Amino acid sequence: MIKNKYESDYMLKKLGLNRMSEKMFTENSTLDDLNSFFEENIYEYYNIRDKSTSAGKFLYMKTKEEVLEASKQYKRYAIYESLAMADDKLVLQGDIEIDNDFIMRASLSDIKGISNRVAMQKPIYNLYNYDLKEKREPLIKGLSEVIDYISKNYLIGMIVEFSLFEIPVGINKESIIIWELRNY
Repeated sequence: MIKNKYESDYMLKKLGLNRMSEKMFTENSTLDDLNSFFEENIYEYYNIRDKSTSAGKFLYMKTKEEVLEASKQYKRYAIYESLAMADDKLVLQGDIEIDNDFIMRASLSDIKGISNRVAMQKPIYNLYNYDLKEKREPLIKGLSEVIDYISKNYLIGMIVEFSLFEIPVGINKESIIIWELRNY
């Protein structure tokens, strides 16, 4: 049972799922700590996410300088590469859950240039109690690939937050990034 963001992060790593390389910081992290991260992870844009609470403050597509300034507002946070430059290659994103009876629930979007959080809050496709045993998956570009990934990685019975791209991304250089796993 995954009860919080910390446990989700642990499970993503344990299962070897594709994710963004990220580094955790706290309010006690020094400027040298942050600069060391930026020297090892050189990207045009970064994201910063509050890790102290579920659905914490999230900033998207920020420069190094903007992240340094924003980091002063957080107690516990992560910094990672922004996929903003891959946005034009987005296929599908959102959250999906397939339970043990293969009933699917999903909030999905194929709108480019928005964060996964916005995609889940304002889905283009909203599926509820969709029986995958009785019906073939809906004709939504990329959905079949996401369902296959969930099955292959034994992610049945949990909510999977993801983004699917036409290009390889993340630490495993796969087309799908898993942002979070939830049972709560």
